[in-house]
Amino acid sequence: MSITHTIALVVFGMALESSARGLITATHRIYTSTNGHLFTKLIAACNAFLMIQISFNVVGYFTSSISFCNVVGMVSTTAFHCAMTTFDAYLLHKTWVMSSNRKLTGTIAILILLSRACWAVGDLALSRSYIDDSNTCMGWSQNQLTAIGFTAVEVICDVICTAFALIVGVSLWQSESAKPLGAILVSENVVRSFVILVIQTVFLLLYCNVISLGTGEGNFWVLNAAQVYIYSLALNSEFFLVKARSKAVGIATAEDTESAYEN
Repeated sequence: MSITHTIALVVFGMALESSARGLITATHRIYTSTNGHLFTKLIAACNAFLMIQISFNVVGYFTSSISFCNVVGMVSTTAFHCAMTTFDAYLLHKTWVMSSNRKLTGTIAILILLSRACWAVGDLALSRSYIDDSNTCMGWSQNQLTAIGFTAVEVICDVICTAFALIVGVSLWQSESAKPLGAILVSENVVRSFVILVIQTVFLLLYCNVISLGTGEGNFWVLNAAQVYIYSLALNSEFFLVKARSKAVGIATAEDTESAYEN
C-alpha cells in the first residue's frame, strides 16, 4: 500500500466519523425538535450520502475485479453527486429563507439545482471506473466536460449563497442589537465559502488541465478524501453554531431582522 493511499484511507476514516456523528445528531434533532425539520433532513441526507460514498470508495481500493469495480464506481459516484446536490440544496434553501422566501431567490435556487442534476446525470453516463494496474485498485476515468460543468456549478452556488449572506450580515450589523447575529452570519458563511472555494478551485484547475497531480491514482485519492472531509465538516458545523445563532436571534429584534431581509 502506497503512502498516498494510506493517507487517503485515514482521511476517509475521519470523514466517515464526522458524517456518522452528523447523521446521528441530525436524526436526533428531527425526532426531538418541533421546527426546522427541512434543514435538518437535508443535513441528515447529505451525511448519509457522504457515508455511502466513503464506504464504497474504501471498498474500491481493495477491488481487483473489473465487474465489481464498475458497480462500486457507479454507486460511489452516484452517492457523491447526491451528496453535493443535497449540500447545494441546503445552502440554497437557507438563502431562500433569509430572503424572506422571495420568488427570484427561489427561481435561482431551482435553476442551480436543475443544472447540477443535469451535469450529474451526464457524468454518470460518460465517466467510467477501471482497475489501476499500478496499485491493483479502482480508478475513475473522469469525463473532463462534465467535471468542469458540475464543479463550476458548485462554485457559482457557493458564491451566490455567500454573497447574499454577506449582504444580510452587513445589513444586520447596522443595528446595534442585531450586530451579534450579523457577525455570526458573516463569519459562518465566509469561512465555509473560503474553504470550499479553495478545494473546488483546485478541482476546477485540475479538470481544466491547469495543474497536474502526476501519474497514478494516489494523489487524486488524497484530494478526493480531503474534499469529502471538508464538506462533512462544513455541513455539520451547523450544529456547533446553532446555539450561538439562537442566542444572537434572541438579542436581535424582529424589526432588525425584517429590515435586514428587505435591504
